[in-house]
Amino acid sequence: MSLYAVQVLTGQEAEVCRRLADRRIATLLPQERRLIRRGGAWREEPYTLFRGYVFVDTEAPLPIYYTVRGQDGVMRWLGASPGTPEALSLAEAVNIRWLAGQDLRPSTAREVMPGVLGFVDGPLAQLSDRIVRVDRHDRRAVVALPIGGEAKEFTLTFTIQETADCGAAGSPRPAGAADRSNGILAAKTAENGEAYPAKRGCAASTV
Repeated sequence: MSLYAVQVLTGQEAEVCRRLADRRIATLLPQERRLIRRGGAWREEPYTLFRGYVFVDTEAPLPIYYTVRGQDGVMRWLGASPGTPEALSLAEAVNIRWLAGQDLRPSTAREVMPGVLGFVDGPLAQLSDRIVRVDRHDRRAVVALPIGGEAKEFTLTFTIQETADCGAAGSPRPAGAADRSNGILAAKTAENGEAYPAKRGCAASTV
């Protein structure tokens, strides 16, 4: 099966996927479970990573082209020319399938030295070489992945694990989370939230 990107109105991604599922058209919609504040209360809700896109999983796009295109909220199939759907590359499809196939929850970061965060588990540990910038204050990291040959940015959230040697404030690592301390990504955050070049394999400093 090949994967195709379809541009939709932002905010209607899940509804478009639901309507296409009713017509037996398979779609993928990468989402992260994140805490969102609504009405003065924090709730865990699915958050669509690629805003304005859904991904159609099919070997034959032409027979379903107009069915997809005719749905409310659908703008166009992505392709080199209008009206010609173009499959994502193998690498792009692998990324989307991986994101859509995971129960994505906030990653865990640990302060490995003052001003330097290491992502030790979760999707940000897996996507360490794709991180564009880190906002420590809002606990968000911007990641860029190619879709149709163009880099598309999306955000993932994280918590900061308290450590005895660093004393960083934040949330503890979830029980049962994988220990990826040998593959720590160190991302030094600047005052404006921009990330300095990330480094792999940085060990937490001991005091």
